[in-house]
Amino acid sequence: MTPNDVMLHYHVSPRPHDRVHAPAVQEAIDMFVKHGLLRPSKDNRDSGFCVTTKGQVWIDMLLATPFPVERFVDPRTLKGEIGELK
Repeated sequence: MTPNDVMLHYHVSPRPHDRVHAPAVQEAIDMFVKHGLLRPSKDNRDSGFCVTTKGQVWIDMLLATPFPVERFVDPRTLKGEIGELK
C-alpha cells in the first residue's frame, strides 16, 4: 500500500478505505489532509474523505506522467532503434 493508492481510492470513492485503520493508510490520509489534498466527506463523516481541488490537480499530474521507455543501443556506436543517444 502506497500513499498514491490511498489518494486514488478517494479519487474514485468517498467511502472509507478498506484498510482505513491500518497505520500506513491513516498516515497517508493525515498527510493528504494536512497538505489540503483530501478533506472529510460531508456525505460520510465516519471515515470517508473526498479529494479537494488541489488534490485533483495532483491526481491529474500523476495520470499525465508518461511511462519510461527503454532503448536498445549498440554500445560501440550508441546507435539504436530510436536513434543516437545524446
